[in-house]
Amino acid sequence: MSKRKSTYKEKLNHYKAEVRYIGIDSFKRSFDDLVVERLCYFDVLTIKVNNLAYQIQCEELLSGNNRIKHEFSAIFEKTKYGFSPRIIGFSLKLWRPDDDLLKELIDILRRADYTISLIEIAVDFVTKRKGDVWKLMKLVRPLLVVKKIQNKPTFRRTIENRRLIKFSLWFRKKKSCSSKDGTNSEPKASGCSNEGCKNKETSENAVSNCGETTTQNSEATDKKKKRKAKGNLFKIYGLNIDPKKRPRKHGKPALHTEFRFEGSKKISQEVIFCLTDLVNFDFINWYNERIKIMQAPRSPIGASLRKKKKLSTKDRDVNTEYFYKEFCPKKSLSHEIYHRKELRNGLEDWTIRIL
Repeated sequence: MSKRKSTYKEKLNHYKAEVRYIGIDSFKRSFDDLVVERLCYFDVLTIKVNNLAYQIQCEELLSGNNRIKHEFSAIFEKTKYGFSPRIIGFSLKLWRPDDDLLKELIDILRRADYTISLIEIAVDFVTKRKGDVWKLMKLVRPLLVVKKIQNKPTFRRTIENRRLIKFSLWFRKKKSCSSKDGTNSEPKASGCSNEGCKNKETSENAVSNCGETTTQNSEATDKKKKRKAKGNLFKIYGLNIDPKKRPRKHGKPALHTEFRFEGSKKISQEVIFCLTDLVNFDFINWYNERIKIMQAPRSPIGASLRKKKKLSTKDRDVNTEYFYKEFCPKKSLSHEIYHRKELRNGLEDWTIRIL
């Protein structure tokens, strides 16, 4: 027997139930009941050092510290024909470094030419039970606004044996690192200043002495053109909710939120220029400047939509129904409304500091 398809009204009622309006007091009570602890840390930190002499000192420092997971890799010299076999430096990748380790690294690299090429700034909202993580996600998702990322988020979830084992919400900002003429205008400097983007594209083809482009170099250029620069990313997902997998990070069930910035230019825009800026980092103010909790009043925003289409806005119920028809399938309501400038002023800014 074939399964009956849902009608439009049934779908609309289902969406209404998912994104029902809640007040600020109700949100605060529910949020405080679910969250028992907040953890702030640097999840991943990658440092590029343009001098091999410092690698031995860094290895000696990290060899006696088994708590901090780390990884070294070589940096090869880059020419207009590609990468040469000559090693000019090293890259150090750290997982969850603490202030003590950062201070020791500052002492070692105080005269080195280095840049921070990747950083992940994480905040975890720890819950009592694994099931509360999903409840917290459903509570926060419609009200969450990521100010600096305009793109619509993508939502993914995995269900096995009627059990939710994985879910995530990704806000991604992709931006080409090359300028209109195909060259990267970002200057390279030493110490704490900005470095050229790793994935930059070059407009010059590798040309031989006779002026003809070789097959090998043209293939390499095509690959570079296809490669896109990674932009800013904010993601939110359930942590340690799958009983079959080993506990990750701190081992507690939590709603994990994470900002990832790749490229020294993007990192410097977040007022992070060197390792000194990461010691005693003010997670609370930094996070609250970029994340907002806002509520969308149904009738006023519906009236704004009808007014734009030159329709009557007198009936509040009609305005509310118009709002639901426009926004109900979009589960990240406040984020999408915030980035529509004509509707932004209609949002209720609760100015809640969830951190």
